[in-house]
Amino acid sequence: MLIHLITVNELVTQRELFRIGWGDKEKFITNSAFYQNILLLRKAFNELDIDDEIVITVPRKGYIINHNISIEKLSDNNIQDIKLINEHKISDIPHIKKEIEEDINTNINNKDHSLSSIKKTSISLSKKKLFIIIFTLIVLFFFVIFTFNYLDSRKHKLYNYSNCGTYKKYNLFCNKEILNEEKENLIDNYISSYSDYNFIYITESDSYSRTSLILCKKKFSPINFLHNQCVSIMYWIIKNEKI
Repeated sequence: MLIHLITVNELVTQRELFRIGWGDKEKFITNSAFYQNILLLRKAFNELDIDDEIVITVPRKGYIINHNISIEKLSDNNIQDIKLINEHKISDIPHIKKEIEEDINTNINNKDHSLSSIKKTSISLSKKKLFIIIFTLIVLFFFVIFTFNYLDSRKHKLYNYSNCGTYKKYNLFCNKEILNEEKENLIDNYISSYSDYNFIYITESDSYSRTSLILCKKKFSPINFLHNQCVSIMYWIIKNEKI
């Protein structure tokens, strides 16, 4: 970076120094690492007994070499002499290169760790979203099924029958809440062969002097998803005679 600043001898942006200093590793370097390296360069000049500030910061623009410092091109021999003269001074700061390399490696490792954490978090969020979607669909499915069965059951008049008592082992439901001796006799006479049908729905008709029995193995219920098995028995009274 320093050689580039000296060579162009004009304002250089921070982004360009990133590219010059680290090349393809530029994306792994943070601003903090960059500022630390600028500080190390300035510290190196101070240890070489250079009083003037070599690298000047231009706020929000970039960096430039101090124009008050004269820059001359030296011959190869002079360069060798300078290297020999300053060898002991340069040897006093070997940690500078080591610190720069360690800083780059640390930033690369931190970047890799961050990317790994982001991927794990993304996978975790995806699984959570998938679980929520599946759970919501299951709840919605059962809600629709229950609602459909409930609305459909309301159309069936047997759901509106009231429990009018029990007789022997049978549970009785009537459209008229009256359980009399006649109904008990009717049950005894007609359902002896249907011992497995423990739920009896009794319907009395005012218009036709008719009583009907519907014998079922299960009670009618809006939330019962299984099929029910039933048989129907009719009983008429005509001129006080039973048919």
